[in-house]
Amino acid sequence: MKSAIQHNLIEISETNSSLEYTSRKMDCSEYIFHFQPIVQVTAEGYKMIGAEALIRKVSNGTVILPDAFIEELEASDALAELMKDHILKTAVQLNCILLENDTFKVSFNVPPSMLTHSFVDFIENKFSNCKWLCLEITERTKVTDFTTTKGVIDRLRKLGIDIYLDDVGSGFGDNYYLQEFDITGVKIDKSFTSRIAHGDSKVIDCYIKMYQELGLNIVAEGVETKEQTNALLKRGVHRQQGYYFYKPLPLKKLLMWKQFELIAFKNKQVVNQSQLDKVIKLP
Repeated sequence: MKSAIQHNLIEISETNSSLEYTSRKMDCSEYIFHFQPIVQVTAEGYKMIGAEALIRKVSNGTVILPDAFIEELEASDALAELMKDHILKTAVQLNCILLENDTFKVSFNVPPSMLTHSFVDFIENKFSNCKWLCLEITERTKVTDFTTTKGVIDRLRKLGIDIYLDDVGSGFGDNYYLQEFDITGVKIDKSFTSRIAHGDSKVIDCYIKMYQELGLNIVAEGVETKEQTNALLKRGVHRQQGYYFYKPLPLKKLLMWKQFELIAFKNKQVVNQSQLDKVIKLP
C-alpha cells in the first residue's frame, strides 16, 4: 500500500503537462524564488525545519528585491498563476526531503486576494498530501470579504495546510484576524526582533505572551545576532529565521543542505551554514 507521500510523488508527476501549460500562459522567466530556512533552536544548537519562499525579479542580470515590484504584481492577475506554478515546481523537488522528513514545511506568502475557493480547488486537485505546505497571509492588501476568506482558510486547514499571519505587529488587523480565522501561527516582524536584545521589548513581550497563551506557533524573522537568538530563546521562541542562521538560497542548494543536515543529525552532529558551504558549493 502506498504511503501518502509516495502517492504524492505519482500525482505530482502527472501534472507535468499542466505545469507546462501554466508556463506557456504567462512569462514566469523573470521571477525566481529563493528559500530562507526556518530553524528550531535549542540550547544545544539548531536544525532546519522548513523554509520561506521569497520572490525575486531578475532584470538584465540584476536581482531585484520585492519591495520594488510586489505591490504592482499583487494588483495584477499574474501573481496567482505565478504562485501556482512555483508551488508545483517546489513540490516536485521537495519529495526527496519529504521521504526522509515529513515534518519539513515550505511557506509561500499570499495576499488575501489569492485566498479563493478556486485556489483551494487547485491545491486539492494537484496534491494528495498537503502537510508540507504553509501559507503566510500578508497585510499589504486588506481582507475585503471575511466570509469567503474564512471559508477558504477553513478548507485549507482541513487539508493540513498551516496558515500564518506574516509580519505581525506591523499592521493593524493582526488581532482581528486571529479572532476570526483558524490561524496556525504568527511570524514576528523583524522590526521587533531587532529591538529584543536591547531592552526595548515591552511590546513584543506582550505579543509573545498572548500568542503563547493562544497556543500559536511563533516564528521570529530577521534574526541577525547571537544576542537576538538568545533573547528569543529565553522567551520561549524556538522557531527562528534570519541571516544569523542562513541566507536565502536557491531551492537546489537548500535541498542538498537539508539532506546533508539529516545525515549529520542521525549521527548526532550539529551543522551550520559555514560548514555546509564547505561541503556543498553551488552558486
